[in-house]
Amino acid sequence: MNRQADEKLKTIIKKALSMSLVAVMLASCNGSWSTAQAIPTVAVQTATSIVPTKAAKEEQTATPEAAPTAAMTTPTPDPKAVIPPSPNEQVYTDPDGWYVVNIPANMQPTDKPNVFQRPGNSFETGYLPEMGYMSNAANVLYWLTDLGFKPGQSTFEDKKAACPRPTNTNDAPVVEYQIRENPGADIEHRFIYIKTSNSLNDPKHHLNVTFSWLKPVSETRTETSQIPLSPEESSFWDNVGPMPSGISVTESNQPSLPVWNAQANPSPTPKKITIEELGYETRDTFRFHNDEGDFLVAELYKDGRPLLGYAVVDISDVYAFSTKSGRITAFIVQVDTGKGRKHFLIQNDAIRVWDAGELDSLFPPILYQNQLLWLGLQGAREEVKNSNGDVLCSFQKAGQLMDYPTFKTWNDHWIFGVDDFLVEDGVVLNQKFGFQEIFGWMLINDKPVYFFRKGARIGISYDGQILPLQYEEVTHGYMCCGAPPDGTEIFIDDNGLHFHGKRDHSWYYVEIKFK
Repeated sequence: MNRQADEKLKTIIKKALSMSLVAVMLASCNGSWSTAQAIPTVAVQTATSIVPTKAAKEEQTATPEAAPTAAMTTPTPDPKAVIPPSPNEQVYTDPDGWYVVNIPANMQPTDKPNVFQRPGNSFETGYLPEMGYMSNAANVLYWLTDLGFKPGQSTFEDKKAACPRPTNTNDAPVVEYQIRENPGADIEHRFIYIKTSNSLNDPKHHLNVTFSWLKPVSETRTETSQIPLSPEESSFWDNVGPMPSGISVTESNQPSLPVWNAQANPSPTPKKITIEELGYETRDTFRFHNDEGDFLVAELYKDGRPLLGYAVVDISDVYAFSTKSGRITAFIVQVDTGKGRKHFLIQNDAIRVWDAGELDSLFPPILYQNQLLWLGLQGAREEVKNSNGDVLCSFQKAGQLMDYPTFKTWNDHWIFGVDDFLVEDGVVLNQKFGFQEIFGWMLINDKPVYFFRKGARIGISYDGQILPLQYEEVTHGYMCCGAPPDGTEIFIDDNGLHFHGKRDHSWYYVEIKFK
């Protein structure tokens, strides 16, 4: 990635970080809440994104046929005063005494103690004990809205381990999730979910609830080193084999990493060329004047003929790939139509209207089975799509870039890593292997290596084999662009893999060498 693209991505990230309330939408394939496909949406912090639906002809009891949305609320050091219910509200009190929720008085309890319904709405709340070891509330949102949850846990249903993709939301009701986190609570009570459903497209029937903490909220996470492993975790680690030959591990109490000297992961990269090499050029065709001064308007020409008929605003890098069936060239042109901006993808002289996202021109396309794949950022949704605009994978973000995305091809596979989730050829490896989080994917000796969380412990996978190493925490997740300021990020160099891992209250600088 060039410096200009780096700076552009920094700007995008700063914008995301500066937003106190963000509402974005993501669709999901293969996922359902009860019988219908789920179309999740995520809203960050205290905002909630609403998906409009068609008005129902008559009221009906809310059923699990909804398009889930979610809201993540950042914890505060001290609980707010409990908000008293209004005359038309009743109070749901958490049996464990951590929180209360004010809900409409006309909602009726169901056969589940934490689920209430009325015509057109439903309300549900509870804890997510299996999510208690997750690093942050954003990752919990991924599981609930993008990937679903295990059957038997509330009304969540299992989803196939396929990457979510957008689907139509026009006919779906609206489901909203809120995730509340108390980092200082025990694992069973760390994450709270609130789920509301609106099956009627009528403001009078929109369900509003009010949350209040009953206990103090702590910013400091409880230590997990003394918590015994679950039977599932113990069985998993007991069945890990010995360290493979040719791999050596050194741990020390060195406070920081040496000079950051990461190597780029081997991956087929396109050659950058110019539009002139393809027979294109821009020509200044006329001049216009506004309050900011005089400007020349350029148009795109091909072999001496005007091509798009609009003023060219920007042209991305031009990429060329060599394949067995011939060369593939591609670039994106942004134009001003006089009524707004528009994008075109020009690939091997074929022109397509292109729904460009903010990352489309920052990440080079990758070549996968003789077709190009692109990574785009649509609001807070990251998409992997082909040159026809077909979305192969779509992950909803929690409103900000928490880590630098991974987007590569490797040995006839495509890899997409978003925060602590990893997708290979459209399959979410978190679901496939039962790992809550996966991060740090790299290639060493042309073999994949990554870190994963399995409950209370973090492990390392190399070439499909689990290494006999366990840590409670591994530092990762810097924002982007260059060396991490404190020198504690995961990286590789000629000496192998380097990172900081925590075990039994102590941090270690770890070097793993692979022969």
